[in-house]
Amino acid sequence: MAIPTPDRGQPIDVTYLYDVATEINKISSQISDANYNYTTVNMRDVGSKTIPTRSAKIVAGYKDVAINQTVKVGDSLPFTFDFGTYFQYPPIATATIMNTGTSDISDDVIVSIRTITTSQVTGVLKFNRSGTATAAINVIAIGIPQP
Repeated sequence: MAIPTPDRGQPIDVTYLYDVATEINKISSQISDANYNYTTVNMRDVGSKTIPTRSAKIVAGYKDVAINQTVKVGDSLPFTFDFGTYFQYPPIATATIMNTGTSDISDDVIVSIRTITTSQVTGVLKFNRSGTATAAINVIAIGIPQP
């Protein structure tokens, strides 16, 4: 319902104020669902924390690990991906391999995360084939932000 704009100098009456309050309440109820969605992050050594979804922090990015690097079967290349100072507790994080070259050597790689702290994730890429590798990692971390 559209509320008519009063004329300048027109006295404000109870009916008009009631209509304004009713419309404000309708708008409030329509947007409140977004404000009350919660995200639960169950973190190792910290346990489960529930916060409003709008307050959760998500960090995503990529990092080159090997650029035209000669590798043998079983070689491991370490990686570190820095989050900055976004998280209050170590977040839930995942890392996936991305073949960024033209060789298929980087199609046969195992990604292993070793540590996750409030500021970084570390791990290794283990190659299952020999050759020249060009690979990066994609990282996504979700957690509780610094207060």
